[in-house]
Amino acid sequence: ETGTGRVFVAGTYGPALATSRAFGDTTAKQVGVTAAPEMMATSLSPGDKVLVIASDGVWDVMGEKQVIETVLAYAPQKDAEMAASVLVQACRLVWDGIAGEGDIIDDIS
Repeated sequence: ETGTGRVFVAGTYGPALATSRAFGDTTAKQVGVTAAPEMMATSLSPGDKVLVIASDGVWDVMGEKQVIETVLAYAPQKDAEMAASVLVQACRLVWDGIAGEGDIIDDIS
């Protein structure tokens, strides 16, 4: 298993590069990773309550619905810091549950 969204040099298992971190990485460029981002634009409406921007450390262990439900609990108080903290803690629990002893877990940001 090479991981989701990771680039490896052929025949190796590391170091691995998350494609979201490929900008300016010369080794990744040599194996075909481009720094050209995939972008999507959307308009926010007055009814939108939260905007979540997170790394693969979150998205690899939580689905969109679970992330939104987690942070929406803090929308009435407008407490983005607490929402982010709770989200990170929830993801960390999942990572701790799937990582073996001594394994390195992904960053959560």
